[in-house]
Amino acid sequence: MLFTDQQIESLAPNSAAYKAGRKLSDQIKWQEIGMSERAIWGQIKGSGKNPYFTQVDIQDTAYKCSCPSRQFPCKHGLGLMLVFANKESESNTTEPEWVDEWLKKRRGKSNAPKPEEERTELDIAKSDAGKAKRLKERMILVNSGVEELTLWLQDVARVGLLELPNKPKSYFSDMAARMVDAKASGLAGWVRKLGKTDYSNPEEWYTEAFEIIGKINLLLKAWKNRESLSPLYMQTIKNLIGWNQSKKELLTDETVTAIKDHWVVLGIENEVVDEITINRTWIHGIESNRFCLVLNFGSPFAPLINTMMVNSILEAEVAFFPSIHEQRGIVRTEKEVKWKLPNQPVFHDTLESMIVNHHDNEKLNPWINNQPYLLSQTALIKKENQWCLMDNDHNIIPVESNFSERKAMSWLLLSGGGTVDIALVYRGKKALPLGVFFDDKYTAL
Repeated sequence: MLFTDQQIESLAPNSAAYKAGRKLSDQIKWQEIGMSERAIWGQIKGSGKNPYFTQVDIQDTAYKCSCPSRQFPCKHGLGLMLVFANKESESNTTEPEWVDEWLKKRRGKSNAPKPEEERTELDIAKSDAGKAKRLKERMILVNSGVEELTLWLQDVARVGLLELPNKPKSYFSDMAARMVDAKASGLAGWVRKLGKTDYSNPEEWYTEAFEIIGKINLLLKAWKNRESLSPLYMQTIKNLIGWNQSKKELLTDETVTAIKDHWVVLGIENEVVDEITINRTWIHGIESNRFCLVLNFGSPFAPLINTMMVNSILEAEVAFFPSIHEQRGIVRTEKEVKWKLPNQPVFHDTLESMIVNHHDNEKLNPWINNQPYLLSQTALIKKENQWCLMDNDHNIIPVESNFSERKAMSWLLLSGGGTVDIALVYRGKKALPLGVFFDDKYTAL
């Protein structure tokens, strides 16, 4: 099978693009449609007199279309993939010249060595001086932001947490915006999280808000005392404040942790913040029992491009960004995409075991978030109109509110109402189910 509807939906830049692609999934709408071992392609009528030329590299998951859309894949690429969804892959068509030329260019670019830039000592000195100046300017901004947020937290504490439900949304969004202006996007994220707390639930919001405020305060204190920390811990604090880590440098850095394994693509989540799309993809190494969070970002000026499909197993090397608790990483080299598990992964037997593991991770990094786990023999139940997970010992954990009814129904259909081995993300004392394991396959929800 070439694609499933679910995998194509996971590649869509947003739900609107996927819905538009579904409208183009009727093969009758396409001209000169075809497939080879390397690609699928087709032509479809556009708004002008000439058709759009659409093609998808099915070996390396890439897309090209002659339409003016800035989304990747665009609705035409999604529609073309949906034409081939749930069908057996039969490469019985000769590639047209325009497809062959694109694939050759892609293969050439990926294989061609990058020329090294020659720089004089003067060039290097100027570059270093520029970096030092930019760093100094940013440190001034960040320190100013840290002081402002410290005073804001003191004001929250002085007035009392019981006043938080009465605060307008602007109380949080304005402070988050000021943290962005202070080049501290990580702090902005924590303030937004405090603002998104469900203050309508009196039984939960106080504990959740208190925990978030505690973590913000701990991060501010760690930043102020960063000079006393180890280099690795200092790097971790900088990342949490908002310093970006270079993917380009990670591709070639031989000193970082890099693991060759079979990596299961567990799930994908998109979140839009101030017109920036944050794409989270969770993967799990079967032999190493390691998890990795791959982050990609998109904006109106730099569209999000997602190349990993849920349910697939990547035979690849994954490199991790340096941290006291290695969580984020990138796929550095990819050898092959498979659809069957080489062997069974290791699962936690109970929620208690999983949470103990999570607390151990928190000892390394108190700000850990979006952490995935595998849990065996789990049931999806409804308790007081709330979806929950229940393990074999009848321990229960609530499911996040953004877990849709459609996904809940998919779980129940796959499990037959019984227990299944699952992947989940644990955050804020709630769980976000990602998918289920059956025999030698993984199915995302």
